[in-house]
Amino acid sequence: MGGDSEVGAIWAAVIEQNPFTVEAPAFDPLTASLGEDAECFRGTITIAGRKSIRHLVAISDELAKTRPGADPGGRRTILCDNDQTFVQYSIAQRFGLPVVPEWTGWLNGELNRRGAIKPLIGLGCAPVLVSGTKKLFLKWIRIALRQKRIEVPDCNGSVR
Repeated sequence: MGGDSEVGAIWAAVIEQNPFTVEAPAFDPLTASLGEDAECFRGTITIAGRKSIRHLVAISDELAKTRPGADPGGRRTILCDNDQTFVQYSIAQRFGLPVVPEWTGWLNGELNRRGAIKPLIGLGCAPVLVSGTKKLFLKWIRIALRQKRIEVPDCNGSVR
């Protein structure tokens, strides 16, 4: 957030793939680049009686591809929260996995045991990087079902 010149400078750095410095309270300055094909969204926030504020949201191509259906063959998923239920729901939605809420603890345990979930730096959130493909997650589910570490509910119908 800032004025036209600040937002324009960061926008230009992102589009030209140049590094820029990110500074925030409680973090050491960090030099970053969003790489090739980053997406930028600019806008203005207007509050009556005050000067308008320009804002920019920029995301890397890799992050843009983690939305459901964007890159089904992807090996990495970036999520904005580390809540176990959110992680399971997001991974299931992205890859079309057959899961039920009762498996949340099991999936979290598998992700941690296999080193497939890593914390990322975030401002106002607790982002994580989840590594794995649809094929890998289906294999984990298949093995866990065979070993009876998880089970399919007896009742038919929608999962809530």
